[in-house]
Amino acid sequence: MNPHRQVRLLRQKQGITQQQIADHLCMSRPAFNKLENGKTGMAVEMLQRIAKFLHVPVSQLLQGMPEPASTAWTDIDMMLEMTYHHLSWDKLKVVAYDDLTPAQLALLAIKGFASRNTYEDTPLGGRLYAYGPQHVADLMLYNLGMSTLFEQDLVNSSEWKQRYQLFKQARAAGLTEPEPEVDEQEYFVVFHIGLEMPDRTETSVQLAERDIPDGMDEHEALERLILKAGALDGYIGAFSLTGYDPFTEIVTTL
Repeated sequence: MNPHRQVRLLRQKQGITQQQIADHLCMSRPAFNKLENGKTGMAVEMLQRIAKFLHVPVSQLLQGMPEPASTAWTDIDMMLEMTYHHLSWDKLKVVAYDDLTPAQLALLAIKGFASRNTYEDTPLGGRLYAYGPQHVADLMLYNLGMSTLFEQDLVNSSEWKQRYQLFKQARAAGLTEPEPEVDEQEYFVVFHIGLEMPDRTETSVQLAERDIPDGMDEHEALERLILKAGALDGYIGAFSLTGYDPFTEIVTTL
């Protein structure tokens, strides 16, 4: 089952109309109808907003796109990630380019982001955080008391364990403010695709928009990928603006 069908079934089960959820997502009902019926792709950020509205974990919407066993995320890991993203929407802030100090520009120059164009080419319009990811993690771990989850060994996510170690090291050193954080993410569109294989199993792959041949759209690329993989069928489950995830197979040629 792909995420589009899962959204529709959960919405209907809860007695929610398309108009109600469309209003929550600030889109028209026809636009949501296309999204729910798989005629338009769903960004990962959109999946998170829908999951929040339906009071279910994102993983439940992605049941048709199984993650590799190596991720082994638990409900606790998912709760941490959802809390982080929810807070990030409101909390993350960057320093405006015109407000950068000479010392900050020097730091950015080392990383290749000193020009205005490279600095502002992010969803937030900047690379240097005034309030960054580690600030959000510290807020969760200290102010919200979520460090208890790590102390009780309830967290499996290696990424969150690393954040917790940085938090502990900073506290042990008497630091209350994180080191300056620079967003070094390469931003590009990635389609997350589910393929139904001949043995009736599903496999998940990622295809970057930049790797789609000129003159071909993502739906034509999907048809070619189905043929290349020898799959029975396939669908574009979601798309992301923040590049590849670290878990799913990457396809670069069609």
